Amino acid sequence: MRVSVRSNDKRVREILNLKVGDYKTTVPQSRSLHRYLPDGSWKRQRCFIVGGGPSLKGFDFKRLEGERVIAINRAYLDCPFADIMYFMDKNRFYRWTMDGKFGEKAKQAFINFNGLRVFIYMNHEVPDVLYVPRAGRRGVPFSLQDGINTGTNSGYGALQIAICLQANPIYLLGFDMKHEINYDGKEVQNYHSGYPHYQPESVVHSFIKGFAELKSELQVSHRSLRIINLNPDSALRCFEFGHIKEVLW
Repeated sequence: MRVSVRSNDKRVREILNLKVGDYKTTVPQSRSLHRYLPDGSWKRQRCFIVGGGPSLKGFDFKRLEGERVIAINRAYLDCPFADIMYFMDKNRFYRWTMDGKFGEKAKQAFINFNGLRVFIYMNHEVPDVLYVPRAGRRGVPFSLQDGINTGTNSGYGALQIAICLQANPIYLLGFDMKHEINYDGKEVQNYHSGYPHYQPESVVHSFIKGFAELKSELQVSHRSLRIINLNPDSALRCFEFGHIKEVLW
């Protein structure tokens, strides 16, 4: 079954139109995330996954220091202390970073990042990162060694990693799944700026169904797992909500 989405971005359409279950990959063992961070490494520890939604504008990221943190895409710039920097798009993130489209500071911060740089392996070679296999498109992951599902977005993949590491609870930051309107009347898709190309809100909305399906499956296989969205105004409504001020001091 294929998913259709209105987008002029060829890379987005390529990802969203991949067939379910026909693209499992294996990774070089010497660069496998599982080798450095085995399943269950964060068992019963709380974890924060930092997305890029505009709700994080003005947030004091230092409040996350000392916590288990997975920074998605450019969130590594605000969370240089994160355990993991995760990305799944070589073209729209890695190449833009290394080509200097985000600036020299962002490039050097990527190179000097002290945590684990993790890329979902889709037969694209990326230097100096660890790989996690691509198991499929959607579904519950059971082992980093067997692989995670893409969900067509990095937030979904980061959540899959946290599940395999057995973190609990898992807190979501910046998972807005919608844009905001700024003072110029323009849509804002991230709390940070600088992406060379704009991603329409319709693409973001297409991610919500995948998270809802995952939540439904987790209620069967991981009944004690709590996934808590720390933006009560988020369009992602399938997980329970919490407030940042009640979790971080």
